[in-house]
Amino acid sequence: MKSIIKIQFALLVMLLIAISGFCQIPSGYYDNAAGKTGDALRAALRDIIKTGQVKLSYANVYTSFKTTDVTISGGTTVWDMYSNCNYTVITGQCTGGTSAECKGYAREHCMPNSWWGGIDDANHPQYTDLNHLFPADQYVNQEKSNHPIGQVTNPTYTSINGSKVGPCSWTGGTTGVVFEPIDEYKGDFARAWLYLATRYMDSLSHWVTSYPSSESSEVINSTGNNYKQWFIDMLIKWSNEDPVSQKEIDRNNNIYYHTTQHNRNPFIDHPEYICEIWSSSYCTTTSVPEIKTISQNQLILYPNPAIGKVTCSITSSSETESNLEVYNYLGQNICKRKLELQNGSNSTELDLSNFQKGLYCVIVRNANGEISDSKQLVVE
Repeated sequence: MKSIIKIQFALLVMLLIAISGFCQIPSGYYDNAAGKTGDALRAALRDIIKTGQVKLSYANVYTSFKTTDVTISGGTTVWDMYSNCNYTVITGQCTGGTSAECKGYAREHCMPNSWWGGIDDANHPQYTDLNHLFPADQYVNQEKSNHPIGQVTNPTYTSINGSKVGPCSWTGGTTGVVFEPIDEYKGDFARAWLYLATRYMDSLSHWVTSYPSSESSEVINSTGNNYKQWFIDMLIKWSNEDPVSQKEIDRNNNIYYHTTQHNRNPFIDHPEYICEIWSSSYCTTTSVPEIKTISQNQLILYPNPAIGKVTCSITSSSETESNLEVYNYLGQNICKRKLELQNGSNSTELDLSNFQKGLYCVIVRNANGEISDSKQLVVE
């Protein structure tokens, strides 16, 4: 089932491309995937995302988090999906065990590295692949251990933000222990695992037979280089219920443009690829909600093209609060401002003195997070 938010993100991407040439995905990046489905599509995506990928050192993962995993672009607070601790990037990192949450964060492999023998060399780029490596509270990381992700009804441990560890409750799933992230991040984890099944589609079965464990053998088929159907079903359900967020878009762009790893997660760029590759009862599209309009507000920019300053005028008969956001051509959010609308209209002036010359996209997002209008801005 698709959600309204997911559909709006897809519409936003198309709108941005149409009105301004604004592009977060490199031109032609997915051309070789066109017209393919099933494992042919998965193989095409594998070839696309491994071409030009550079393996990071493990130390460089921490350094990359300064760009990929801070809560605000250019900020210093780590975005930790495992807990609610406020860590400062780099200085908040730790090694070794701790006795409680909020003592330090670690580099957490979404798929436990023991599943491929814990090998870190040129033949195992997955060890430092940022597309499944996230900063995680060290204590929660220890509780997660080598368990896969899954759904938990009776947790034996619950983190500060509500993440759970306990017996898997997914019907037909593993009989062992799993880690369940909170709903806000289930799609992030699902798309990371689907990335792994694509980028390393030639290795999955080899890993599970060469380094067998009760955890990995419950998730990965011993032949066919794919996950078991229960796990695929769960990942697709999670991805549908938690659509691609701006956090994921920004992280995907930063990995490609601002780290030496220089590849992308295709299921963030094109979540529709998921059901074009894998079959599941959760791929049904019979209950698509009605799409809300994205033209509720009227955004006017003047002068445009602009030098030095631009006035943004927003008129609305229904919205009482909106956010104004500015994106550069790399898809990076470089400016965000809350707008309190009074008497159906409001204007604000943006200082462009630190903006480089070029094209930008200005969007208005209402209090519900929905895109209500967007315009191209040219800075000269």
